[in-house]
This record gives sequence, structure tokens and C-alpha cells, in this order.
Amino acid sequence: MAAFGERVEQMERTRKERLSLLQLEKEVHHSESQDEVEDLEEIEKEKERYYSLQTGEMEEFRDQVENFLVECQVQVEELRSHVNELKTRFSELQGNLNHSNNSEIAAAEMRKKELLSIKENLEKSLALNYQLQEQLTKQLLRTLMDQSQEKK
Repeated sequence: MAAFGERVEQMERTRKERLSLLQLEKEVHHSESQDEVEDLEEIEKEKERYYSLQTGEMEEFRDQVENFLVECQVQVEELRSHVNELKTRFSELQGNLNHSNNSEIAAAEMRKKELLSIKENLEKSLALNYQLQEQLTKQLLRTLMDQSQEKK
């Protein structure tokens, strides 16, 4: 917006300077023929049309910039709204996750206790089986030795 205003102001200064120069030229050449005066007036009219056209283009550009600015502001607001919505959802999900984690942890601890109890019982049973195996091995050896001695 500021650049547009500066450009319009610069164009206006340039136009005034040129008009001033034209005026001086008119006064200097006043004594010259009427055709030259008419030519200068025609040039001045052309310059006026040119600056008028340039001013119109600048106004159109300014309008486009304003529209773009409004569109960007709307998009920024939509994005902010979306970010806030995502933050809210994230907080809700974190709360749900913490709650489900707590119940899952409690269930896992119970299962761990059950498995430790089963492990302890299996270790006892395994120890008893080793003892039984040892006793049976000894008994088998004795029986085989006794049979071997009876055959002799």
C-alpha cells in the first residue's frame, strides 16, 4: 500500500515537473508558430492520457493487493482455527491414552504376578522331577547290578 502511494506521488511530481517544463517551453516559444503550440498541447494531452492510464493500472493493482491481503487473512484465521482444533484433539487423545495405559499397566502387572507364580510352581516341579529322576536312575542301576550278580 505504501509503495503504491509513493509511486502515485512520484508520478504526480513527475507530471507536475513536466507540465511546468511545458509551460516554460510555451512561454519561450510563444513567438513561434501556432503549429508548434498545438503540437505541444497535443503532447501534453498524450502525457495526460498516459498518466491517467498508469494511475488506473496502479489503482487496479492496489485493489488486487487488498483482495489478496483479505484472502490471506481469511486463510490465516482458518489455519489458526484448525490448529486449535488439532490441539484440542491431541489433548483429548493424550488423556485417553494415559487412562488406557494405566488400566493396561495394571492388567500387565496382574499377568506378571500370575506368570511368576506359574514359574515358581514349574521350578518346584522341575526340581522334584530331577530328584525323582535321580532316584529312579539309582534304583535302575541297583536293579541292573542285582540282576547282573544273580546271573553270575
